[in-house]
Amino acid sequence: MKLLCMVLLCAATAMGQDLAQEEIGRAFDAAGREFGVPPAVLKGIAFAETRWQHLVWAEGDTVSCAGLPREYGIMGLRDDRFFGRSLAAGAALIGETPATVRRDLLQNIRAAAAYVRSLYDRDPRPEGTSEGSLESWQTAIASYSGIPQPSLAAQHACEILTRLNAGYHDFGIVIPPAILDVQRVRATAAKIYAAAAQQPQLRKTTGQPDYPLAHWAAAYPNHWYTSGYARDFVVIHDMEGYYLSTVSYFQQAATDASVHYDVNGLQDSPSDAPAGDITQQVEEQYWAWHAICLNRYSLGIEHEGFESNPAWWTPEMYLASAKLVKYMCDKYGIPKDRNHIIGHGEYQNSTWVNWAVSHGYPAEFATCNSHTDPGPNWDWGFFMQMITGDSSAPRIVSIPPAGRVQVFDPLSVTFNQRLVRAGVEQSFHVFPPVTGAFSWKDNFRTLQFVPSSPMSFDTQYTVTVDTGAHNYFGAGIDVNGDGIGGGELYTFTVRTVAHDSVPPVIVGTYPDAHQPAVSTSVQCEVEMSETMDPTTLAGSFVLSDGSTDVPLTPPVAQSTGTGTRITIRPVEPLRPLSDYTLSVLPSMKDYGGNTIASTLIVPFATGPMQSFNGTVI
Repeated sequence: MKLLCMVLLCAATAMGQDLAQEEIGRAFDAAGREFGVPPAVLKGIAFAETRWQHLVWAEGDTVSCAGLPREYGIMGLRDDRFFGRSLAAGAALIGETPATVRRDLLQNIRAAAAYVRSLYDRDPRPEGTSEGSLESWQTAIASYSGIPQPSLAAQHACEILTRLNAGYHDFGIVIPPAILDVQRVRATAAKIYAAAAQQPQLRKTTGQPDYPLAHWAAAYPNHWYTSGYARDFVVIHDMEGYYLSTVSYFQQAATDASVHYDVNGLQDSPSDAPAGDITQQVEEQYWAWHAICLNRYSLGIEHEGFESNPAWWTPEMYLASAKLVKYMCDKYGIPKDRNHIIGHGEYQNSTWVNWAVSHGYPAEFATCNSHTDPGPNWDWGFFMQMITGDSSAPRIVSIPPAGRVQVFDPLSVTFNQRLVRAGVEQSFHVFPPVTGAFSWKDNFRTLQFVPSSPMSFDTQYTVTVDTGAHNYFGAGIDVNGDGIGGGELYTFTVRTVAHDSVPPVIVGTYPDAHQPAVSTSVQCEVEMSETMDPTTLAGSFVLSDGSTDVPLTPPVAQSTGTGTRITIRPVEPLRPLSDYTLSVLPSMKDYGGNTIASTLIVPFATGPMQSFNGTVI
């Protein structure tokens, strides 16, 4: 059986380092200045490889369950024979150990910046680009990926620069649109595609994929079964990696895995493939090596991303994959239900296992896999709705607040299914008008409108969702419950609280007062009893060694549900075995304009400098 891996390795997950997105953005800027790399390039690489998630793996976990070598850190550095040794190279350039660069987010960004700079200095500039321009980094970005096929590496770089041109703002990630010559970027990539097209070794004899909307990039020859038992299931996987890296990996001779189709998360490919990019790697007449004992009963689809991070699962990806699954179900007579369209981790579902065994499938279906993908963030409800074509009108299932709301509270509406995001946001109105931003929760079922400044005290507001809101079949909202959507407005009213005259209280700090042996790289935290106005935080914190003030990063505020946790860090590590005081000044305010009663002074002492052997998890 192919694609077998240890339970220990499959159970390992990516772990994020506790840094706010604003701090990560500043780290990109600082590393860019240090090594002469446009920060946008670093942001684009990190977005493409990890969606700004700092990947730290358990000791010994070096490959995914498909055998794909792990990427390390927020920058997706590599340490394998397929994609190269960028981890070691970057670490050497900044004078750190590979172990430090694997685990430390800031050093990971510095190592990546130094490495991509070295590639920029080594490789020739793309024709017609000016020194230092974003377009001039195209070749270095392609080399950074480590993808051995020139055409795929070129497409990777093209997609990153295309994403920088479009920008991104979601899941806390903000990449402002950058001005660059996308046509020149695509022309540079097209020359490499044309040269690669002359290489016949992996070309399909017919020259066409089975699925008309897919590209063809054959898996390594004979990495599949030529005979099987049936095509009764479609197995859904996630790659635990980046789209083009996965396509590249399945083309390598030393791999022991393959899949029928790969689906990209975002529409960044130069070909502008509709509703997500799709690559076919094994012909449907064969049985790919993707799910061990399920192989000879199924077709398999890999999806870009990591199961721990929902930022990968875009509507474009769901729509493209659902269209592909529907095509396969219609072609092979596979029922469009959750007994036949399954996740790689479906063995964990005892109801499905009992169904499979009772219908004559092997009992090993319950034991042969140890995989968990696509994981808890996969939106099965939306995916199956798109496959089955369930066009029933959406309904609103949330209940408006019964009492008064705080002036900074978000205004929320929850739907029973996923709707087209842009249509809902354009249809959402508040009167009297309030400026703010939208965010989504619950797999894009709950829309939250977050005021950018406090609403007025003791004021009634009317929230309206008009007829422009609709699902992916064009059905409008069914407000009156008659099963017919469209033409109906949804409204509710809320009233804000009376003016706030209660001052905020500091309910906790880290370090505690007089705490000894505090780390020299301490992150100071101050927890407040209520929500604070973030525009008043600057200048409210002073860290001193008794004679001079220590430079601090800008304060970052996070909601605790009932209050606010504010974090600040020293820009440089503190001295070991030294005394410090953190002062919290009565200058920050709650939304009622109230401040703390007086300055709070928190004395503490640092411990000795710490050193570690091995990898800290």
